[in-house]
Amino acid sequence: MKIHFSTLDAIRGLAAIAVMILHYAGHNGLGWMPRAWMAVDLFFILSGFVLMHSYSEKIKQGKYNLLGFIKIRLIRLMPLYIIGLFLGYLGMVYSCMLPAGSCEKNVIPALSHGLFLLPYFTNIMWPFGFGVENMIFPLNAPAWSLFFELLVNLVFFYWLAKFQKLDSIFIVGIGFIGLLLAYFLHGSVNGGWGINNFHIGFPRVIYHFFIGILVYTKYQKYGLNSKLVAFISILLLMLAFAFDSSLVSMLTLFFLSPFVVLANAKVTLNGLAERICTWLGDISYPLYIVHWPIFQLLYLFGNLKGLTPSARVFVMSCLAIIFSWLLAIVDKKLRAKFSKKSNAGI
Repeated sequence: MKIHFSTLDAIRGLAAIAVMILHYAGHNGLGWMPRAWMAVDLFFILSGFVLMHSYSEKIKQGKYNLLGFIKIRLIRLMPLYIIGLFLGYLGMVYSCMLPAGSCEKNVIPALSHGLFLLPYFTNIMWPFGFGVENMIFPLNAPAWSLFFELLVNLVFFYWLAKFQKLDSIFIVGIGFIGLLLAYFLHGSVNGGWGINNFHIGFPRVIYHFFIGILVYTKYQKYGLNSKLVAFISILLLMLAFAFDSSLVSMLTLFFLSPFVVLANAKVTLNGLAERICTWLGDISYPLYIVHWPIFQLLYLFGNLKGLTPSARVFVMSCLAIIFSWLLAIVDKKLRAKFSKKSNAGI
C-alpha cells in the first residue's frame, strides 16, 4: 500500500518558505530567519527518508539499473531547475548591464555550466540585491544543493546495488567526522554553496541524507503517532530557524531535524489539514528552486523600491508563492509527459 507522508510534505513546504524569507529579508537589509540555511540539511534528511521508502527494495531487487534511476531523478528535478536557470539568466543579463554591473563576460559561461548542473567557479561580484560573490551557481544560487543531491543519489544507488553489507551508520559516521572537521577548520558547517566552502558540501549531504535513511529504517519501530508532538516539533524547528545561535543550530542539525522527521512520519491527517499539507508539499520544490531568480527579476523590474523593506519582502514572498503554485501544476504535467516518453516511471 502506498504511503503518503502528509506532514513531511508540510515540513518541506514550510522549510522552503523559511529559505525564501532568509534570502528575501537578507537582501532587503533585514535579519529574518537567519538560520533557515539549516532547511537545506532538512531537505537532505527528507530526501534520504523518501528515496529509501520509494526505491530501496526496487534497487535491491534489480528492478532499476543506474540509468533508470537517474532518469527518474532527472525527471523529478530538472524541469523546474531549467526554468529557474533561465529566469536567473534573464535577471543577470539585465543586472550586468547596469552601471554597477561588471559580469557581462561571465554570464554565458555561468549559463553553459548551469545547463549541465555544473559549478561555475568565479570570485567576481554578482549584482544581486546587495551583491553576492563566490557563488558556484550564480544564476540560481540554491541549485548548489541539487548538484549535491544528485551526487548523493548516485552514492545511494551504488550503496544499495553493490554495497548493502556496508552499514548506513558507518556512512553517517564518515559524514559526521567530515562535518566536525569543517566546523573546527572553518567555524561553520553551512557550506557547499560557494567557492571557499564547496568542499563542505560533501560531508554535509552525505551525513544528512544517510541520517534520513537511518530514520526511515527506525521510524516504524520508534516513530511517534502523536499530532501534538508532531506540531510541537515543527514549531521548535521554525523557532530554531529564527533564533540566531550557533548552539541552537548544532542541536537542530544533529538532533532536532532528525527527530522532526521521526515524530511526523507516522502522523496521518485528513480533510482540510491534509489538503494544506499536500499543497505545501506541492509548492516546496518550485518555491525553493525559483525564488532566487524571482527575487532578481522583481528587484529589477518590479518597481518595489518605494515600499518599506518589510512590505517589499511580504509582496515578493506572496508573488513567489503564487508563481510557485502555478509552476507546481505545470511541473506535474511536464514530469508525466517526460516519464511516459522515457518509460522511466515516477
